Amino acid sequence: MLSRILLAGAILGLSTVAAAAAFDGKTNLTCTVQQLHECDSFSGCAPLDAVYATPLKHLDVDFKRGSVQLDDIKVALSSPIASTQVVEGKLIVQGTDKGLDSDAQDGGGWSMAINQRYGTMILSVAGQDVAFVGFGACVPSP
Repeated sequence: MLSRILLAGAILGLSTVAAAAAFDGKTNLTCTVQQLHECDSFSGCAPLDAVYATPLKHLDVDFKRGSVQLDDIKVALSSPIASTQVVEGKLIVQGTDKGLDSDAQDGGGWSMAINQRYGTMILSVAGQDVAFVGFGACVPSP
């Protein structure tokens, strides 16, 4: 009986190590945003309608190329990764982006915090007058 318990513990321990290895900042990831909220200083935060959130649904995080790209949209949008760091069991990935239109001043900074054990993710994007907060999960890219 004790050997079964030890074997089960070893298997669980190995799966945790394998999961953490997938979220190490070296393995490419596909992340899905499941909830997205828009925040501003006047209205606070509110859930964003799925029609507007759809372009941000899937993110391809390519550590080898150093970029995050929006998936399944007609325009190729890519943002460079400026920093990758592990902090207390979370993979933190950060960057800045000039935005789509320099006249609109729609550039800003973004950050992803990915739980190394479970792959859950929080995405935050801050611009001039608005911020977006997304909740979702990441898996290793095939």
